Amino acid sequence: MRINKRKIGVLIIISLIISAPLSLGLKQDNISHFTKTDIINQDDTDSFEKNITYLMNKAHTPGLSACIVINDSVVWEKGYGYANIKKKINATENTIYLAASISKTITATAVMQLWEKGLFGLDDDVSNYLPFELKNPKYPDVNITFRMLLSHHSSLDYGDWKSEPLIYLLFSIFGSQKEKYEEILTPSGKFYNPRIWLDAKPGTKLQYSNIGFFILEYLVEIISNQSFVTYCKTNIFEPIQMDNTSYHLSNYQKDQLATPYIWFINTYLPIPNYEFVNYGVGGVRTSIHDLSHFLIANMNNGVYKGSRILKEGTIDMIRTIQFPNNQPDNLWYQYGLGWRIMVRNGSYSLWHPGTGPGVATYINYNPSADVGLIFFVNEYPIIIPYDINSWMDILYELYDKAYSYID
Repeated sequence: MRINKRKIGVLIIISLIISAPLSLGLKQDNISHFTKTDIINQDDTDSFEKNITYLMNKAHTPGLSACIVINDSVVWEKGYGYANIKKKINATENTIYLAASISKTITATAVMQLWEKGLFGLDDDVSNYLPFELKNPKYPDVNITFRMLLSHHSSLDYGDWKSEPLIYLLFSIFGSQKEKYEEILTPSGKFYNPRIWLDAKPGTKLQYSNIGFFILEYLVEIISNQSFVTYCKTNIFEPIQMDNTSYHLSNYQKDQLATPYIWFINTYLPIPNYEFVNYGVGGVRTSIHDLSHFLIANMNNGVYKGSRILKEGTIDMIRTIQFPNNQPDNLWYQYGLGWRIMVRNGSYSLWHPGTGPGVATYINYNPSADVGLIFFVNEYPIIIPYDINSWMDILYELYDKAYSYID
């Protein structure tokens, strides 16, 4: 009997979306709790290239694209393996991937551009800008602010495709009818689920929240009086020459796209490239080459090749921990405005991961060393625990290579 892998792939995705997060393995917040393990064979340690190939095979990673930025330039970028296994299309620096939650850093940029124009204050009550009142019903007298949403302190719960699939699906369905968010977020709404809200006063607890960035996308549209997609294209992508970056699949030829895969029962199951209407949360599509322009702008105090997307003072705010007294015991990072911040040995780096069905992404930079890194793969490595170990080892290899440029 011939197996239709495309149909199986769709069924696997459906089962993943309706499964509890524990059945999937690790949540995104726990990815970097692993330490580097000594798993590379002695025969494979003679070159970076051999190590990457070895670890890709071990992690069941069909395709990988990565780049390294030093100061204001890309010093290395390359693809490995296949963007499409069946067609034997190689992954390159120009392969288009879904960037997943890295999209949140772009959303934060859009919000901060509007803040620079004086259209709102970071500590304003967002209810003053929304067509409904956004309050945690357990703390109805406490305002939820732009700063809280950007730094994941709004008291909105996680709300992702793994932990709360039905809530995430509702937000995606109503992404083009955002006025219906009130039906999900307020106790009188027909789709309201009390699990949306934490039992924590807004501003007191760091809780990564996709829901908060659904709201920020909506606020960009309300305040700018244009669609989120149009706003980002006009004010972010075009000024810094991100010419192959978009929120719409229709803007690409099929052979430009990395096919998402899941490794299951000793085979790569392809997933059809998907587009949810969750653009500001995880919907941007880009290449490592295009995204390097955005990374350079952030490393270079808001400027890419003479085009400024944010003021230097705004970049400083983005890089500042917003609620320094709220560090959770089980996390080793805090939040600036849209970016995660990790502090170690007196220095710090900014970063953001992204995961979704058939994709894992990562962006990082160290402002003091002027070193940046982007890393995309077209397979979801968190389902099988030992795959994420190897995925992390690839990341460590890339880190070692990046810092070798400044040694």
